[in-house]
Amino acid sequence: MKYADDLEVYNYLVDYYTRKNWVFYHEYINPDNLPRDRNYHLDHKYSKYQGFLDGILPQIIGAPVNLQMLPYEENISKNSNCWITQGELFEMYDMFIDSLYEDG
Repeated sequence: MKYADDLEVYNYLVDYYTRKNWVFYHEYINPDNLPRDRNYHLDHKYSKYQGFLDGILPQIIGAPVNLQMLPYEENISKNSNCWITQGELFEMYDMFIDSLYEDG
């Protein structure tokens, strides 16, 4: 049961960061201003489940650089597969964090 409980907590934390970043970085995540509805889903390029398995921090999985809008069918067919590698995720996240400090 510990695995299921840990996964539940992990998903909760990823969802928290995802929602927070959706609000603050909406234009970055969704430059075409697609509706978030039955036709378009907010997707994690590096999946939440794989992030859990790999021990990646929830704030990285929920970061704007890991979020994209996808058509419903594409997102469902992706399932828990990843669009990017772990290395690509970390590189994009590092660049994103660096850009926050460059602007300030």
